[in-house]
Amino acid sequence: MLSRSRHILRSTFFAVAAGWMAIAVPLSAQAADGTRRVETIENSDYFGFDLRTEKNVDLDGCKKVCLADSACRAFTYNVKAKWCFLKSDYSQVNAADGAVAGRVVAGNREDLGAPPALSFITEYQTGEAAKYRERMDKSLDRYRGQGVAGLIADGRSAYQEGRFADAANGLYASLVLDRDKPQIWSELSQALRQYPPDNNTSVYRLRQVAVSAAINAYQVARTADDRATALTVLAEALDFAEAWRPSLEAYKARLALKPDAAVQAAFEDLRSRKGFRVIEHTVDADAAQPRACLQLSEPLVKTGVDYAQFVRLNGGEPQSFDARDKQICVDGL
Repeated sequence: MLSRSRHILRSTFFAVAAGWMAIAVPLSAQAADGTRRVETIENSDYFGFDLRTEKNVDLDGCKKVCLADSACRAFTYNVKAKWCFLKSDYSQVNAADGAVAGRVVAGNREDLGAPPALSFITEYQTGEAAKYRERMDKSLDRYRGQGVAGLIADGRSAYQEGRFADAANGLYASLVLDRDKPQIWSELSQALRQYPPDNNTSVYRLRQVAVSAAINAYQVARTADDRATALTVLAEALDFAEAWRPSLEAYKARLALKPDAAVQAAFEDLRSRKGFRVIEHTVDADAAQPRACLQLSEPLVKTGVDYAQFVRLNGGEPQSFDARDKQICVDGL
């Protein structure tokens, strides 16, 4: 199924959009609590992948039969006939009057609602993430009829084997068919960060789509666990894209939502390496007015901040002080 992965990856990922992991987010098929439930869509049908048919049952009975069978991943229920068509997998949902499409999902019923906007994500990045998601429509014909669960399983298997192009391709294809899976968006972002760049897949493009996938993971996450995972992956993707200030902010948002020792350690490590800090200093001791300067890692705010309050000379504010660009200097030492 994934033998043409590099060709598909180039023609799909980078027509659509366009660090290595600090924290390893588990690539698991089930939620942590292992529960299974059914989500339904009225007047809809999941075509194909027929497992078997249960007759003369109501909708609740159809749900129970599917949940009781580990091979059942979805169903289509005919309301008038009271027939339940169990499915071993599912693809894109189709419109069908008088039918109910159901799919099995893992996890509890927690729903945090729409996530709050992230102030450290730019409008451009948000727009690119939206385009990445919306342009998946162009790939529907390519993947129509393939099973979502099968594509996910193939992608995860490839990831574990270190075949990151195949992993990205499989996970991407599953999202073309079903885009409301935050965990798969997160896993796609991880796979893209480890995809080996070549002449046709530049590091810049990989950075862009890795961030876009992580933003989409956050935007569709409705539970605390999914949202926390998405924020961790977003922090890693921003680090990979060398957007270190937003990466630190993403880590902060993650830790505020759900503290975690490993994530805290990753945040502190990045802050020590890429946070606001003194990176060099110079001293001119031979001048008539000796001068010492500190070179900083980021530009200072141009207006509205009195940096003199952060500098002390012999217990008081220096008489001659200059702060601009990435430098703070004290004269008259």
